[in-house]
Amino acid sequence: MDKSCVDWYSSMIIKLTLNSDWQIWKNRFCESFANQGWNQVTYALFFKYKDGSLVDYAIKKEKLILDMRRSIDTGTLVDLIAAGLPGFVREKIIVRKT
Repeated sequence: MDKSCVDWYSSMIIKLTLNSDWQIWKNRFCESFANQGWNQVTYALFFKYKDGSLVDYAIKKEKLILDMRRSIDTGTLVDLIAAGLPGFVREKIIVRKT
């Protein structure tokens, strides 16, 4: 599970307890994670590499972007993924001219 999901679940366990009605859990989940306008777009665009595997970062960023906009050309997708990398990593990537 993504860290934000784990954090959400942990806080809901404290707030609601496991004995709460399913409908309450469902409503809270939808309020927290439903697409609420620009949130999904800005999260995808500003998602940056922090730590861990670069491949994991690239796959997650790609999924976020494709969830936001299914029809995007490969060059733009690569540019957006690279933009979220630290400068010293980005500098080592050879840019392909298309």
